[in-house]
Amino acid sequence: MKTVKIFTALAFISFLGLVSCRQAEDERPVKKAMRKYVSSVKVRNMIDAAEAYDDMRFFAFIDSLEGADVIPSAEANYRRGERYNDHDRQRSTILYLQKALEGNELRDYDIPHYYQAMIDMAAVQSNVDNVNECMRVSTRGYEMASLDTTAFGRDWANMFLQRIGSCQLKLGHDDEAAKTFNMLREKAEALAMEHPDKAEYQKSCLIIANNIISVYLNHRKYSNITSWLTMMEEALKRYAVAETSREKYEKYRSMLICNKAIILAMTGHKKEGEAAYQEYLKTDRAKTYYGIYDQAFYLECSEQWDKLMSVQLTIDSIELSEDIAPTLDYLISSPATLFKAMLHTGRKDEALKKADEIISLLDSARRWQNRNEASELAVIYETQQKEDQIAQQKATLAHQKYTLEHERYITMAIIFAIILVALVIFSLFRYRSAKRLAVAHSQLKEAYDQLEETTTAKERIESELRIARDIQMSMVPNTFPNIDGLDMYAVMTPAREVGGDLYDYLLNDDMLYFCLGDVSGKGVPAAMFMAQTIRLFRAIAKQKHSPATIATRINKELTENNEQGMFVTMFIARLHLDTGKLDFCNAGHNPPVLGGDDNKGDFLEMIPNAPIGLWPELEYDGEEIDNIQGRPLFIYTDGLNEAENPQQQQFGDEHLLEILRDTPFDSSRQVIETLQAAVERHRNGAEPNDDLTMMCVVWS
Repeated sequence: MKTVKIFTALAFISFLGLVSCRQAEDERPVKKAMRKYVSSVKVRNMIDAAEAYDDMRFFAFIDSLEGADVIPSAEANYRRGERYNDHDRQRSTILYLQKALEGNELRDYDIPHYYQAMIDMAAVQSNVDNVNECMRVSTRGYEMASLDTTAFGRDWANMFLQRIGSCQLKLGHDDEAAKTFNMLREKAEALAMEHPDKAEYQKSCLIIANNIISVYLNHRKYSNITSWLTMMEEALKRYAVAETSREKYEKYRSMLICNKAIILAMTGHKKEGEAAYQEYLKTDRAKTYYGIYDQAFYLECSEQWDKLMSVQLTIDSIELSEDIAPTLDYLISSPATLFKAMLHTGRKDEALKKADEIISLLDSARRWQNRNEASELAVIYETQQKEDQIAQQKATLAHQKYTLEHERYITMAIIFAIILVALVIFSLFRYRSAKRLAVAHSQLKEAYDQLEETTTAKERIESELRIARDIQMSMVPNTFPNIDGLDMYAVMTPAREVGGDLYDYLLNDDMLYFCLGDVSGKGVPAAMFMAQTIRLFRAIAKQKHSPATIATRINKELTENNEQGMFVTMFIARLHLDTGKLDFCNAGHNPPVLGGDDNKGDFLEMIPNAPIGLWPELEYDGEEIDNIQGRPLFIYTDGLNEAENPQQQQFGDEHLLEILRDTPFDSSRQVIETLQAAVERHRNGAEPNDDLTMMCVVWS
């Protein structure tokens, strides 16, 4: 009886084990996917670099990222939709943005892209006169953003509220639009007043006021427009205090002056409007393509037909050189305006000639529109074919899953049958238990022997890995140049026994070459790739090449026979010790922080080159800073800003920048040791999720 109970318990435990294994197998891919879809600096840098590709190569690149499960389908569809939106391919834009917004995948993956997709969807729906759909999307976006009470959420809610008011005005609901716009003004100004030192919120007020002025001007409604001009003037004063860039300030100042000139002209104050227009002509924006369009709009509003014709001829010559497509919008905004100017200046023969040209262009516009629609329909058809293939793959996977589950049930039945047979056999041959116990003892001894051999082998492997780590650490310098005025320090901490991070430097006459990089992956393969990269850097730097040339030549070497598809992100620099000039090339790496400015440190804005090792024919672009004397340069790998605590919260770029700004500079070593301590506190006992390397250089 006791034996029966024992085997019944064993059977039940086996059943629970199978069920728990099945649950674990079901949960494991979900957790793996959640980890895989965490946005990283490397992926963003690669996509930003791909923006320069032609359409075919860009879409192939996005397809490859989606196919390799590097980005989710919603993010891939968002990128496709934005690309088509840049080219005014409205049907294709709507198709892909709708796919990106299906479900919650994009919202969970990247909330700024989710909001941007919604605001762009609303804009395209408005452009194709689908005002009701524009209103639906804008209302949904406003409701979602309003749930986020942070400054970020409130700013996005204001953008959606602006779009709602524009839809109301387009539908002829002027009073409702005015109420919506007034509520928007209160919310935008309240946000700006709460953050007076944040230029982006002052800029939001400027853009909102400018956009609503444009909406009212396009609808020829001037009763409420002066209050928005006042809002723009007040926002510009606050922006002048918060924004350090004079160029950005002048851009919005010129927009304000132009709006003021047009509004004054349209409300009967032509003399004041002309004075404002003459002031606008002195700005840099007035000389740009969009600035010339602003001139034409003012001249048409103020009925200065002779001047309008001169400006419109300039616009025509620019558009002819740019090979502008003959759309209906183009005919309305350019040739039709020139026709109107000719007619009002008494040049009837030229006006008739221009009218004949417009009639000819109408047929071209119709053919262009038909070709464009056919091209978009081809994109939609191709998309449907891809979806059919995906559906077929899902059906195959579902069938395989059903077959696998069926096999599991059969396996469970066999296991139960084996247990029952074992119970019978055990009952019949119980008297042989002593002999079987002896056999079991012998087998146990053999197992212990095997365990001892396994332990010895494991210790040998661990010893070899320790030796490999020592060799790898010896490849990066642990002493730094002892030169008056140069303060340099670096440290590398692999997440495993060996890793893929690297740093190095080379003194060559009066020039200091240095680099820092991060190889894709971890472990021994990454360490071997790292060793090869350092060897190439030293060899090429000795020839006194520029950082861009060093990156180009390393890339050419590493792409040969790179069947595993490994790559390395790098920051390569050359410091002229006689002048303090810095030449550098960033190959898909995290932006360094350069101190010594008014903000006590900012991320460098750099050209988005691709990582090294992916494409053999790439030519890398380099940049330079005239003098960095007395300005600490801090370089790091993403093991710093993406370090996670037990709750999987990342260290973050803002936290990094905050520490560097708040830490008085004593030495390069002190900066790095401060950040090491901060990362350890943030991890709070969690294991490192990536290699961590940091370097700081100061030349005084």
